[in-house]
Amino acid sequence: MAAAAAASLFLLSAVNFVDGGGNDGLSLPPFCSNSNWVPPSKAGSMHDGSGTAASMRDGISRLDARRRQQPRCVTAAWRPRCATVAAARRPRCTTAATTSMRDGGAMASMGDGGRWKRGDLIFVSPIIPLLNQRSLNSQAGNEPTTISLRLHLPPPPMIPLSLLAVVLVFGIAGAADGLSGYQISCGATSEKVVGDVTWVPDGRFVSVGNVSDMRSPGVLPVLSSLRYFPDTSARKYCYVVPAERKRKYLVRTTYFYGGFDGGSAPPVFDQIIEGTRWSEVDTAGDYARGLATYYEAVVLATEKEVSVCLARNAATKSSPFISALEVSPLEDSVYNSTDFESYALSTIARHSFGHDGSAAVSYPGDRFNRFWEAHSDGMPVVESQASVSQAAFWNKPPEDVFRRGVTTAGGRGESLELQWPPAPLPAASYYLALYFQDNRAPGPLSWRVFDVAVNGETFFAGLNVSTAGSMLYGDKWPLSGRTKITLTPAPGSPVGPVINAAELMMVVPLGGRTHPRDVIGMQALARGFDNPPADWAGDPCLPQGNSWTGVTCTQEPLARVVSLNLTNFKVGGSISDGIANLTAISSIWLVGNNLTGPIPDMSLLHHLVSLHLENNRLTGQIPPSLGSMPRLRELFVQNNALQGAIPISFKNKTGFMFQ
Repeated sequence: MAAAAAASLFLLSAVNFVDGGGNDGLSLPPFCSNSNWVPPSKAGSMHDGSGTAASMRDGISRLDARRRQQPRCVTAAWRPRCATVAAARRPRCTTAATTSMRDGGAMASMGDGGRWKRGDLIFVSPIIPLLNQRSLNSQAGNEPTTISLRLHLPPPPMIPLSLLAVVLVFGIAGAADGLSGYQISCGATSEKVVGDVTWVPDGRFVSVGNVSDMRSPGVLPVLSSLRYFPDTSARKYCYVVPAERKRKYLVRTTYFYGGFDGGSAPPVFDQIIEGTRWSEVDTAGDYARGLATYYEAVVLATEKEVSVCLARNAATKSSPFISALEVSPLEDSVYNSTDFESYALSTIARHSFGHDGSAAVSYPGDRFNRFWEAHSDGMPVVESQASVSQAAFWNKPPEDVFRRGVTTAGGRGESLELQWPPAPLPAASYYLALYFQDNRAPGPLSWRVFDVAVNGETFFAGLNVSTAGSMLYGDKWPLSGRTKITLTPAPGSPVGPVINAAELMMVVPLGGRTHPRDVIGMQALARGFDNPPADWAGDPCLPQGNSWTGVTCTQEPLARVVSLNLTNFKVGGSISDGIANLTAISSIWLVGNNLTGPIPDMSLLHHLVSLHLENNRLTGQIPPSLGSMPRLRELFVQNNALQGAIPISFKNKTGFMFQ
């Protein structure tokens, strides 16, 4: 992975699968449409659904005139809570009738005039009556899936090769509904069942590349095969996975080299997701220690599929490869503050503080199979005396991460300082989510109030944490270098602060989009051809430098296809009617192939200047509409099996070359 982040890259953690035992390390790992979400026009308001929340959306990229108005409080059932980012002020919220409100369950406060500082924050707490007198129901279920792993950022330096066993440990019991989405074992020829998860072969998702089986003893079955891509002429090699349009997906790629090509070190190459260059894959350091590596991001499916591609770069010395690919749908509420039309989230860290360290919390404890790595850093660990409902939180954290937390050794009055994540961060904007629960049994004093600061700046003031749990996040918080989270108890608080879990994700601008008409048109052409070039999958134009072979595109603001040249590519099949969608194209050269069938109607291609279809096996008549195209200056169709007379419209066309 590149050491420095660029705007077009997804910077992700490497996750290493190890052979059991807990390891403290850096656990590095969106826009919502549900009825409980406060829309952008009510940013700075509170809502009350499955859990009350004070929502403060992005004041940098989404600021409008309405956001400069005094914030309003909105609830469905319970009294509103107020929120602020100013530590020195008394909590307050301005409304038409009320200037200050409090609730026994939780309290937060808003800054003046709806103008937020630093990043936008959200406070989420399940609905709690005064003095926490509601009964809390324990929820029994299957044992959570666990996975033994270690995470780090940045990747370690390369060291001499030393192959060790790679083992992934899963729990036995499964969730009733199963894991949704696609879990793909690359290079496999049959299904592989690992614990509760069924991995399917990759043949239906990719049409290029070779497969290899690994004979290394002790390697997890899903990592015992891979697909590699030796074709040096292809600009990229893509998996295309079915998806629901406008839905968010967690995408995870996993790599274990295993010496499949007889070499001593894995290749370095790029990975691309939905047309954005995601990151550079460099697993040499991990492989030298017998470890596999994964990368993870959250993206929006703009169409009915998600494309994940590999591509060579200047550092690539051998064939790019991939061991596993996961594409898992997320619920609307998860990471709902990010505008996924313009950004993606790349996972940097995800930890369960105080976890026993034997394995990370994952599926089925986490319904999306996110990995919550153990992390305690030697701080005192507390056990929870009350259960937490996953449904009460927008991000749906697993209930297991609330079973333990870390606190201070000195108790009341002492601040909790947490160096997290352990490694320095590149300067960027980050999505930061923190999860809290008072670990004591429910009662009149089962509450904790403390301020939350990040690198000395107030993240949230006067956070009131109860046994039902709370979530606090900033969706565009600037960070760089080492990060310190400080929890400072309020004067008179009966106990010290506590924290249970956290997530950190880089907010990454997308690398652009290709015009939907062009995507539809190029995909139709690819389906009509018998043997299109190996890289004709994924985005036809993006990223720049990795467009489809023979395709030239403009880049701003939406990429458009302006030229298509597949001269002498030995392409068979027919020319799809979908070519009419390429309304910005000026040049089409399909010379010297084995194309059959009729010439489709191209009358909508008003920018087309040259059309070369000679030396194929096309049949039927020349469409008369070609003579009415105002900019067409060259039409070459000789050496085909066309029939009929030359259209009369050609005779009246000046400056026109026809063969």
